[in-house]
Amino acid sequence: MSVEELIDGACADIGMRSRGRHVLAIQDSSEINFQRHANRVSGLGTLGNGSDLGFFIHPLLVVDADESACLGLAHLHLWQRTLDRYRRCR
Repeated sequence: MSVEELIDGACADIGMRSRGRHVLAIQDSSEINFQRHANRVSGLGTLGNGSDLGFFIHPLLVVDADESACLGLAHLHLWQRTLDRYRRCR
């Protein structure tokens, strides 16, 4: 399964689940650090400190504003740093 297929599955049907509701779209960027597992993973880039291995994630979470229910993801962007640039995973 590709990264794109995982993202598409995670974000599927959010329009249907949020239709007719007052929703909040909450976004954040995070570093996912895999340095502790560096000897067991491959294909990751460096994080903000320039040495730890991992990737960055920028999710857009949709929440029902009236019921405080989490409805799911509307968008998800993954990327990692390579030596010369960012490589987009989606």
